[in-house]
Amino acid sequence: MPFRRPHSKSRFGCLSCKKRRIKCGEELPSCQNCTKRHLDCTYSQSRTFDTGTSSQERSTSGGSPANCEQQNGTQPLLPSLYGQDPINKLGIAATRLQELQLMFHYITATCETMTHGPEDMEVWRTAIPLEAVKHEFLMDGLLALSSLHFAFQNPDLRWTYTEIAVQYQNSGLRRFNIALGGITEDNCHALFAFSLIITILAFALPTVSFDKPVLSHSESLVSIFELLHGVGLITRTTEESIKNGKFEALFRHAHLDTMEVAPDDEVASAMLKLRERAGNIAKYVEPDRYQVYISSIESLEINFRCVAIHQYLGGVVAWPVTVSEKLLAFFKQGDPMAQLIFIHYGVLLLHIHHRWWGRDFGVRLIESLTASICAIDSEWACWTEWATRTAALVT
Repeated sequence: MPFRRPHSKSRFGCLSCKKRRIKCGEELPSCQNCTKRHLDCTYSQSRTFDTGTSSQERSTSGGSPANCEQQNGTQPLLPSLYGQDPINKLGIAATRLQELQLMFHYITATCETMTHGPEDMEVWRTAIPLEAVKHEFLMDGLLALSSLHFAFQNPDLRWTYTEIAVQYQNSGLRRFNIALGGITEDNCHALFAFSLIITILAFALPTVSFDKPVLSHSESLVSIFELLHGVGLITRTTEESIKNGKFEALFRHAHLDTMEVAPDDEVASAMLKLRERAGNIAKYVEPDRYQVYISSIESLEINFRCVAIHQYLGGVVAWPVTVSEKLLAFFKQGDPMAQLIFIHYGVLLLHIHHRWWGRDFGVRLIESLTASICAIDSEWACWTEWATRTAALVT
């Protein structure tokens, strides 16, 4: 999920971006264009790598985030004792004092917004930070989450702290991808926790950065699907250790029987209508595609039951893990039936509307996808009525 900067000429861009004739963000050690495309990122010898800034940036600002802020006419993030000494060399414009502030904010405020109740509070407040002390990618994730939460709570500093959050996120992702090459009993809990955090960040970014959007809600949804399938890989590899170990409280409601409880009448009617639409177009698509539609609708209905029983939000966030990856492929192809299923997933996402990281995500997803499929053919409008009506009630 790259951070988009205003366009300006890149004088110290990496060799890959120069070859492709695109604007390079000049991030270190790998620019965000290369990170996004999983390319090796190399710079010419004229680029200096000692503090995460270009030689031109150092000559004009002294290499200090605080000086950069002052030169741009904005207030420094925090009064800093370490303004001349950024603590890392990955292009993150944060000082030691800021990191202390962000960690304090996580322990006292952010962690409470992640929980479902007292039973999993200690996981978020204690167990995950203890893992972060041992694994830098998870520490990056916690600081990214805390920074984005701080941005949400402080509108005057929103864009500055959103940028810092994205920098931590990208740093964590680089280290996370390396760690994924060797999943062990020692790092599996940290990998799982980071996967959860990076998924929450994907939900939160469009909401927090609404005035200067980093990603659209549809783009974030694609990222969330891809991230959550990565979570599935980690849990399948070390399932017993994660589900029965120090994170056990996170799974306490995951296996409750939902089939004994009838779904809400409106939900049942909406799911029946969704199946009807899939049946209407079954003769125009291959049987395998139709089965993906039906299995996704069945999974969606199960998660609606799950929320109705015990308000457990894990099923809301994790629904992408339960469906075929082919559904996402159809969605990327612009398949209107796949988009209609995602519109109904938007209704499920209305259950996280009260969380800062999920605020308006379901509403905006329903709006954007409804406009998309109605542009294909106006007859799709009648199949979106329940979702749009439910979203309007929330707003």
